Amino acid sequence: MNFSATTSSGIPMKSPESKALLQRQSLQRIAAGVMKSAAVFWFLVTVIGQLLFVFYVAAFYGGAVVQGDLARWNKVLPHGGYIAGDTMGNLAIGTHVLIAVIVIAGGALQLIPQVRQLAPTFHRWNGRVYVLLAVVSSIIGLYMLWFRAGIGGTVQHIGMSVDAGLIMFCAAMAVRHARARNFDAHRRWALRLFLVVSAVWFFRVGLMFWILINKAGRF
Repeated sequence: MNFSATTSSGIPMKSPESKALLQRQSLQRIAAGVMKSAAVFWFLVTVIGQLLFVFYVAAFYGGAVVQGDLARWNKVLPHGGYIAGDTMGNLAIGTHVLIAVIVIAGGALQLIPQVRQLAPTFHRWNGRVYVLLAVVSSIIGLYMLWFRAGIGGTVQHIGMSVDAGLIMFCAAMAVRHARARNFDAHRRWALRLFLVVSAVWFFRVGLMFWILINKAGRF
């Protein structure tokens, strides 16, 4: 009897088809490893960057509140920052910044698999808070964009308004799939929510990179 070796697909090991299959499987393993490493690198860079951003926002805006010098906000927000007598607008900015700190800090925790596995109750409640505050922050952001003198022009306002709409849509989809216990779809929509919520942070990183490139080009 001839017991020739075959691949898992039933193809003889020494045939050209088997060699091509083994090569393809090897490349797939390498590609999967590269993708996993890239995802881990992206996650670490993003989380570290966002935590630094949270520290900066909390220190700057919170420090101004503690010292009773809200006008200091205008160093960062020269248009639409602190306006004397505009209680509603100033409260909107303060609330928006506070929510941003909570959302950015909590969002990173939602993406860590170990948190989901070891602390599922915390993951669920942190997710509920994250979704709720993300939606509230979007609504406040829309108010600040269109009813206060914000930075940028109409095009930027439209773009940020679209982002606010995407936040609310992705939040609704993430909740919908979580309630349906379709966790694969839930994780995909939760990641999309994280990305659109982080749009301002990505914008600031891109803006700073653009400024650095243009400054370097002058020398």
